[in-house]
Amino acid sequence: MTIHHIILIKVKPVEVVAAFKENILGVLKASAGKNFTDRGKGYEYALIVEFSNKEDLVIYIDHKLHVNFKAMHMVLIVDEALAFDYEV
Repeated sequence: MTIHHIILIKVKPVEVVAAFKENILGVLKASAGKNFTDRGKGYEYALIVEFSNKEDLVIYIDHKLHVNFKAMHMVLIVDEALAFDYEV
């Protein structure tokens, strides 16, 4: 199974997707994109990060790069965020 970690945010994200994939063990894929429909309910951007298992998701969530990004950028620029994790 694959774990998908999706973050929906209401402002443009800082470009860190490549850094997550290159520097955090367990990240299989990472991408970001802007919504192009009127169905986003105010959420303009999505970040999607894929992992092999739930344990790798926990490693990512606790990783200093992820924690520092949230503390230094997300808190300052994001009005609202929604995280959603599921298995495929």
